[in-house]
Amino acid sequence: MNYIYDILLNFKEEYYDFYDWNKNDNIVHIRKIPILKIDTIDLYNIKNNKIKIELKFLEKIRNKTEIFTSKTVKNIEYAFLLSDGKKVLAILKQDKKIKKSSLLIDEEMDVLEEIEREEMTKIEYKIVDKEETKELKTRKQNEIEKFVKKELEKIKNQDEKLKYIYYECFNKKEKSKEKILIELNNINNHIINEKLYKFFKLIEVKK
Repeated sequence: MNYIYDILLNFKEEYYDFYDWNKNDNIVHIRKIPILKIDTIDLYNIKNNKIKIELKFLEKIRNKTEIFTSKTVKNIEYAFLLSDGKKVLAILKQDKKIKKSSLLIDEEMDVLEEIEREEMTKIEYKIVDKEETKELKTRKQNEIEKFVKKELEKIKNQDEKLKYIYYECFNKKEKSKEKILIELNNINNHIINEKLYKFFKLIEVKK
């Protein structure tokens, strides 16, 4: 088994490209981590679905990843890199959760050079559930959308406030609360979502 050394990873339950990392994320400095070459279909399935990795496979990479801490080096029980020779995906199994990370672009390019010499490995996993496709939205846009939906739920019985928000968004009046909620909850326009986000944040400040 081969290893990659000295890289940064940002494990999340949702996959984010490196340009969507936030400065307050828990970035992990990896000392060494196993690298495995798999086929493109498996890489796509693992990246884009909620999965369960078979224990038999996990035992092969158990405690083989090391991270730098402020004072020393410690092991991570289950973590590894996967690549099809074109892209690289980092996986962390923590308790019952599977977390994923992209790599910084220069570090990914270095890994891709290393993986060319590797033989294919068959990873044993099962798809538990399909994840919602969010590839066309940035991390910030997804977070704004979640926040707006949560705030709309809080005011779902405040008719006048809902009518006001609806008018501000669509520049037209609507009497039906049900229709207002349906349309507001199904907005696929980041400009309108950002307007709603600012509105709810303004309300928070005034409280």
